[in-house]
Amino acid sequence: MDVAIANTGAVAAAVARMEVDVGLVEGPCHEPDVVAQAWREEELVIVCAPSHPLLGGDPARRLNVAALRQAQWLLREPGSGTREAVEQALQPHLHQLEEGLHFGGTEAIKQAAVEGLGLTCLSLFAVQDLVALGRLVRVQTTLPRLARRFWLLHHRRKQFSKSLAGFVDFCRYRPCMTASDRFELFSFWRSSATYRVRVAFNLKGLARRETNVDIDAGEQHGEAFRRVNPLGGIPALIDHEPGESALPMTQSLAILEFLDETHPLPPLLPADPHGRARVRSIAQMLTADTHPLITPRVRRYLTTTGGFDADAWRAWQIQWFGAGLRAVEAHLAGEAATGRFCHGDQPTQADICLASLFTVMRVFKIAFDDIPTCTRIMAECEQLEAFAAADPMRQAGAPR
Repeated sequence: MDVAIANTGAVAAAVARMEVDVGLVEGPCHEPDVVAQAWREEELVIVCAPSHPLLGGDPARRLNVAALRQAQWLLREPGSGTREAVEQALQPHLHQLEEGLHFGGTEAIKQAAVEGLGLTCLSLFAVQDLVALGRLVRVQTTLPRLARRFWLLHHRRKQFSKSLAGFVDFCRYRPCMTASDRFELFSFWRSSATYRVRVAFNLKGLARRETNVDIDAGEQHGEAFRRVNPLGGIPALIDHEPGESALPMTQSLAILEFLDETHPLPPLLPADPHGRARVRSIAQMLTADTHPLITPRVRRYLTTTGGFDADAWRAWQIQWFGAGLRAVEAHLAGEAATGRFCHGDQPTQADICLASLFTVMRVFKIAFDDIPTCTRIMAECEQLEAFAAADPMRQAGAPR
């Protein structure tokens, strides 16, 4: 594999001339023959030196729009994709940026900011080292969350070989983790619902720190976890971002919707209303009509109050796993919207939910041979590291 590094315009031009197979860029593409697919999203932050005059000696001071408009900004050179992305993020709020200096690289901008030469807007990943050292501070503002998108480019007439398609999948769906301080996920290794949330975090390149709740030991019924989720269900998610609600979020599909709204790339739902309804319908057939019948609290009730022995419980699992998956199979096998995945050629909520049932069935050593479409899609999912990394047997606490 040959890799060339250039700015956004040069990469897009090379793709347009078909000199390269694909391009990965950080700025908008303006070449008419090039297809640009949203690839990743990255948070942008405004930073400056702790001693910057606008902060007035208080690094926690919140700057309003008027103050930001007066600031001298440190920017990339004109024509840079990074500069265009920053301008697109800031100009709707500030209307114009008072340019102080421009530079040919991010490291030069960071050092200029450390020296107090102005404010700059860069990716959180790029500045987190100097922020951790106290040489830069994140400027608190009245602006909404800022972000930029990365794009995957290919020529509209490009024919993808199997190896090139695999490389594109690797780029799009391999976990690429952000800092883990923000999200706390209450989890258990075997939980099918937790698996769904792990896959969504992985697809979106978001890190989390997990707090294990041992379901087998009954920790979900303890007073500490009941304060997080009164129902005692796993998973639960807390967003520790400053300024955000720290109220726990429960229910895996609600958490998936939250992640999709706050971190839209890659999307877990199609763009059109009918497609979104279809994906949600398949997802809920799996998570609302099937999975609740085989959860630990149902097992506990049936094996105590209901008088089920081990054979009766296994027969119950086989019955309801099978009924749900056969109904989903009928949809997937008979509808034109089914593609490589449940809906088209990109994984969605529906694929996450389908895979979550397969993974828990494997734990219980249950399989069916009359759901070929579901089985094929599960195999496609497992080719993606975002799914493979969420496998229950790869989690802390799993039997070795």
